[in-house]
Amino acid sequence: MTTKSKLLIVDDEPVGRQLLEAIFLSDNYQLDFADNGKNALHYIENNTPDIVLMDVMMPEMDGFEVCKKMRDNDTLKGIPIILITALDDRDSRKRGLEAGANDYISKPFDRIEIETKVKNLLQLGIGEIVSSKPGIITREIDEKDEVFYLTNLILEAQRPLKNQIQQSLGDFFHITGTSGSSEKSFFWLAGCKNKSFILYIQSKAAKVQDTLLKILISAFLNRTIQSGQYADAADMVRQLNNFLSEKLMHAETTSLKNPEVNLSLSILDKDSGHLQLSGFNQDIMLFTGTEFKHITLNQIDHFPDIKHRFNPASYTCSPKAVIYIFNGKLSEILTRHHYFENNCLSFSKLLPEETKNNMKKQEVLFRELIKNTLQSSEITDDIEMIGLKIL
Repeated sequence: MTTKSKLLIVDDEPVGRQLLEAIFLSDNYQLDFADNGKNALHYIENNTPDIVLMDVMMPEMDGFEVCKKMRDNDTLKGIPIILITALDDRDSRKRGLEAGANDYISKPFDRIEIETKVKNLLQLGIGEIVSSKPGIITREIDEKDEVFYLTNLILEAQRPLKNQIQQSLGDFFHITGTSGSSEKSFFWLAGCKNKSFILYIQSKAAKVQDTLLKILISAFLNRTIQSGQYADAADMVRQLNNFLSEKLMHAETTSLKNPEVNLSLSILDKDSGHLQLSGFNQDIMLFTGTEFKHITLNQIDHFPDIKHRFNPASYTCSPKAVIYIFNGKLSEILTRHHYFENNCLSFSKLLPEETKNNMKKQEVLFRELIKNTLQSSEITDDIEMIGLKIL
């Protein structure tokens, strides 16, 4: 059985503790709470959590003081700390880092951002601190772990924040399982003039090579978008395929030369409602605004693929259009429940009329479906689903 990571949440406001509890309430974490700095320090001294998420502004003993006391204690100074600050509170961020915090998040925080930062610090495996000065904490870290941590930080910086998605598209939801599916996947969004570009990649593993590949793919697509030298979504994927074929030809590692990935690229013209899709090894469900379409992108064994099987799909969408992107495990769940059959009529029944324009209600329905299926089957919980209201 996998050992749960002990996560201590410190906030004097009940709503703050509840919001973080909702994010991390999974089988991967043992959650504990403290409502002020003194209680947090007492808990840490007696229980040694794996990571601490702590609000800065608290009465009696604030987050800065707790952080400093932990860094001055030889037993506690190796515990990673993420401080929670106000959106534009740069002084608090600076003070927190000087007090020894490993990272910070700003309110209102983005779910994907905070999940990624916590997982990155836990995966880094904070080692013994060999020296500690204000703002400088030196650890004995394995070089491979450090590279993995840094590449994930670079990838994280390219992920769209909640407000970016809402400004470029519309409302959305993002569901991940508890077995690290979000570490293996990458969701990327770009905009140029009247078009939005949506990229989703999932790899079979969460290794440095897989992370580097995602960074390389997003960088190439961004360059292609800025140049405007593409005909459609399928042409962009073909160009990407040729680029990787050339650049990775002499790669020494097999995993980088023939990575096992799922990929979908969507291009939405927001003026006309025209949606182009291309990719491979990917299931997508599209609600055009009037009907559901189940789209299965070509199955290939390896990428880059010399056969260039990236056939395009295109649809005209009307207001209320939603695109659902999910990984193989969730496809298995939906297939088991026959939601891909009968011209998607069964999928339509899953989403009653009153939910078709309400992403929050849809998220609740899908979460319940996934939860019930995982409890009654041998399907693992390494699942992911993104729902995007595109018009």
